[in-house]
Amino acid sequence: MINKCMFSAFRYVLVLYAICFTFLFVSTVPSLFGFTVTVQETDYHHLHRGDIVVFRDESSSSKNELVLAHNQELDVLVTAQRDSLSASFKVIGSYAYHLPYIGSLLSL
Repeated sequence: MINKCMFSAFRYVLVLYAICFTFLFVSTVPSLFGFTVTVQETDYHHLHRGDIVVFRDESSSSKNELVLAHNQELDVLVTAQRDSLSASFKVIGSYAYHLPYIGSLLSL
């Protein structure tokens, strides 16, 4: 009886692991097609800590759009509105979409 319960629990843990791995793998597939994939570190507007955020190549010129920018002096990546960035930041990509909270699995 105990062996049967342990096998059943092991089976459920294995299925949960497979589901988590699938979410992580699928969330990184856009990087194969030239998109930039990041995990959001802090809350910002509609993005929450742990969201996986996908950015397309920088091609839009809207001033109030969400962008991913890099500062070489500080060596940091930030997600911010385009019009709020200082001149020291270089825009890498424009916001495409995000997958809520899936990046939190990476910290487990």
